[in-house]
Amino acid sequence: MCAHITQLYSLRDDARDISFNAGLISGGTAENVVAPHAKANCEFRYYNEAYKPELTQRIRAICAQEPVAGVKTSVSFGASHPAIDLNEKSQKLLDLALSICAEQGIVRYHERTGGAGDISIAGQAGVGVLDGLGLMGDKMHTVEEWVNLDSLNPQIDLADALIRAVCAQA
Repeated sequence: MCAHITQLYSLRDDARDISFNAGLISGGTAENVVAPHAKANCEFRYYNEAYKPELTQRIRAICAQEPVAGVKTSVSFGASHPAIDLNEKSQKLLDLALSICAEQGIVRYHERTGGAGDISIAGQAGVGVLDGLGLMGDKMHTVEEWVNLDSLNPQIDLADALIRAVCAQA
């Protein structure tokens, strides 16, 4: 499994915004016993959906190899959300949100994280979307994740002003 994971990491491509994470690895019964079964749950993220067929083919080719004689690997792909990126309508919405933040005396900036969520589906359909209007915090998706409850009211005020501004433009 380690050989496969190492090769999968080689598919990471910063120039094309393709990331990889082997986030969950399990198997075995003891450190000095060959594991009869092992499992890795991994994730690739990319902004351009056109990369999906190529990555799928390369992942399958890597997992079809037998780096240790007699060891077989199977691969399956689960449901996933596409990573979200700014389309033209989203950029306009972001510009509006940032101008509202400036009016409210709040310092905000755009951070491109490769996040994938339900909002990504609407973004892929060409709708203007923003992610990250919820509570402020840090260490997202880790056991050390935390939120700043003092950010609740300013975030509500921002969302309220943004909704009002979008409705006024309609």
